[in-house]
Amino acid sequence: MYELAMEVTSISHNGLMCDRGAVSPEARIVWQKFFSRNDIKTVPLPDSCLSSIVTHSQLQYMNFSYMKTPATSFNSLKQKGLLLNYKSKHNRLPAEFL
Repeated sequence: MYELAMEVTSISHNGLMCDRGAVSPEARIVWQKFFSRNDIKTVPLPDSCLSSIVTHSQLQYMNFSYMKTPATSFNSLKQKGLLLNYKSKHNRLPAEFL
């Protein structure tokens, strides 16, 4: 799910970031792996987030947003027919995902 959300948010060039208040031990493992992967772009958080920058070296992954293009996971699921084509006025997915 993280990877799909990251691919969708990467279209708008915002990326995905972890919660600034709390990250579960299980989620930490996911974010640490994203931080070290070569196919995921890490983008330092903007100055507006400086008051919440994490300084502990083991938590540095929290200071970045993460982007992944192309949307390989999303496209793979779509090609296999495993995604619901949900079109409504409330749908916020970019057109290239529909």
